Amino acid sequence: MRALSSGIKTWHVQCRGAQGVVRERLGDARLLMLSDARGRADARLHQLRRDRDGEVRDMTLGQAVAEFLERKGPDYSSKQRGELKRYLEQDWSLLHGLKLSRITKRRVIDRLDEISARAPIGANRARGALSVLMTWAKGRDYASSNVVTDVPVPTEEKEGERTLSLDELAIVWRCSGESDYGRIVRLLILTAVRKGEAGGLAWPEIDGIGLWTIPGSRTKNGLPHEIPLPQAALALLETVPRQDGRDLVFGRGKAGYSGWSRSKARLDVAIARERARLAGAEIALRDEVLAIGDYHKREKAIYEAHRSWMLPDWDVHDLRRTCSTMLNEHGLAHPHVVEACLNHVDGPAKRRVAGTYNKALYRAQKAAAFRAWERFLTEHGIIPASPDASGDQAEPTPRDERRSTAA
Repeated sequence: MRALSSGIKTWHVQCRGAQGVVRERLGDARLLMLSDARGRADARLHQLRRDRDGEVRDMTLGQAVAEFLERKGPDYSSKQRGELKRYLEQDWSLLHGLKLSRITKRRVIDRLDEISARAPIGANRARGALSVLMTWAKGRDYASSNVVTDVPVPTEEKEGERTLSLDELAIVWRCSGESDYGRIVRLLILTAVRKGEAGGLAWPEIDGIGLWTIPGSRTKNGLPHEIPLPQAALALLETVPRQDGRDLVFGRGKAGYSGWSRSKARLDVAIARERARLAGAEIALRDEVLAIGDYHKREKAIYEAHRSWMLPDWDVHDLRRTCSTMLNEHGLAHPHVVEACLNHVDGPAKRRVAGTYNKALYRAQKAAAFRAWERFLTEHGIIPASPDASGDQAEPTPRDERRSTAA
């Protein structure tokens, strides 16, 4: 209500509209009851906000991506932020010029089909990134809905179940070799870390007593992960030549190791040759394969020629699952310690209320578990004996503790 100098009182409504602050007169207070004035004000405010939001929602997908990464980017780890940036800025770049109101289910599906043709799993990740963006845009009232919600996932993904046998683990170790990729694979066998965590290893992450601390910015769950490195891992890292002015252990340039797919393909070929040799067979390459001029096509043809002798359906992430399974299966560590070795916090010892009170890092228990794992690998001929491990006194494992109790 505003009172004029003449004594007349009037009802007014004020709101920030599309063109700035809007102030409008509703009527004379002597003729318009308070309840009626409020009704008129609500109706006018609704109209003004609708007009204003119509212009706000008129932003393009490209503008929304830029604002989203600026506002929400710091909430994600560096790895997650990099992946979101890549999918949103690259895979969805063809739709950046469209207004959010014109991002339809049909357009999303068509673009996902194009992405899926070259990267089936990548299409799933691109869909997820766009859904995160559209949910954020809906929350800020930039979009009326998240159209991605009703878009089916392009590629069915099966939860990994593969674990390697002892013989398979041994052949992977032997064929890995002394390249950067080979050392990374061997480090995965010894420590059960994720390949990106090993590929991005920096020398300052390892202290003077062999404790490798992966910062939360490089882990999947955003929590720091401490790995007491066994002797075999320390010996392996001693073979890596240091690069002047570069803290990263593997790879070249400013980033960590890259070229994962090509290196994995070469390892698969090396494993196939070794398996054929052990079986007394020989993989002969036809002259037309060796005569292929294009390097990438020749490599692909060589890969296909070895396919029948390759380890079936395996990936380097299976090494992590194999370590966890064998630590549990052979009683080398308690289950909650195994989960700590994997940097998992969803086990019973850390889940919900338990995690609120249980802040244990299990450093000593993890060190014992990794030493037990190293001894297990050595005893089964998977890795050579570490020179410094021969004099170590074996710590009692859960299996030993159970035997002692039974006795």
